[in-house]
Amino acid sequence: DPKNSGGMMRTINQSSALKKITGELGRRLQRSAQLAQWRGRILIATDLGRDVLEIDRGYVTHAMDDTNVYQLEIRQDKLIQLMMGGRSVEDLAIDLDVSVDAEIIPVLGILFPIGYPYVWWPDRF
Repeated sequence: DPKNSGGMMRTINQSSALKKITGELGRRLQRSAQLAQWRGRILIATDLGRDVLEIDRGYVTHAMDDTNVYQLEIRQDKLIQLMMGGRSVEDLAIDLDVSVDAEIIPVLGILFPIGYPYVWWPDRF
């Protein structure tokens, strides 16, 4: 159905968006039996900027220091697909313009699960 095909969403302020969802990301990790105790830092680099998610046993904070990090390099339009649950990290990882450290694919899968990326009111036009 053409009217329900591709999504139209864009991130205006990547850092602000990631900061605002850290609580939910932490809750997702805390509910994970396998990764609730995971510790590490993930650099998310897009054409909008570079942000670090610091993860410490189910708690996620936004950080600026990008030393000793795992990396996800992705275009911002694909990052929003990941954040909204439109595409899985495994699906995005095979795209030629996406680079992700294999060690964090399971963590990103918990942080950004596949879902139903539909926002009813803004999608009406």
